[in-house]
Amino acid sequence: MRPVLQWPTTIAIWGRKSAAVKPIIACNRGEYADGHATRLSSVSRDAWTSPAFAAMDSSIEVWKSVICTCCGNWVKHLEANGLLPTVHPTEPGMLAEIKQQAGISSKLTSCHTAKIDGYVIEGHVPAPDIKRLVAEHPDGVGLTVPGMPVGAPGMEQGAESEPYGVLLIAKDGTTEVFAHH
Repeated sequence: MRPVLQWPTTIAIWGRKSAAVKPIIACNRGEYADGHATRLSSVSRDAWTSPAFAAMDSSIEVWKSVICTCCGNWVKHLEANGLLPTVHPTEPGMLAEIKQQAGISSKLTSCHTAKIDGYVIEGHVPAPDIKRLVAEHPDGVGLTVPGMPVGAPGMEQGAESEPYGVLLIAKDGTTEVFAHH
């Protein structure tokens, strides 16, 4: 059984804590400043564990900063590779809470967090690795590409690229290399 993400009971708004038993993050269909389109969506803590969500292999929930263009480019990469992202623009404090509640330690974080088929996806993980994760169903929390390596999906800078690893996060927080790029 995969870990269940428990939403925080409070969220940070402008540096102040506000009570929020069931936070909902919604976005309207349209285009954001970084050029990606989104579907109408709302998310509650139940979305992470619902049977309907688990049955939709190509659907992926993405939580990202409102202003981050590399996250938008990663979303475009997912779409180009047959995944169906639903994007939730998220305030930085709430994004940090989502990462923490998902079991992503600070040394494994990047700029966005996603969820597919019960797994957490942190950072610029290539779509083929996400598809492999879902197909193979290894025992673990999910995948991460810590930091923001040049050349990873969404971090392209022409022909420039640096080698990076995609890590599988085990339930105890340890990692092992899932793929090299």
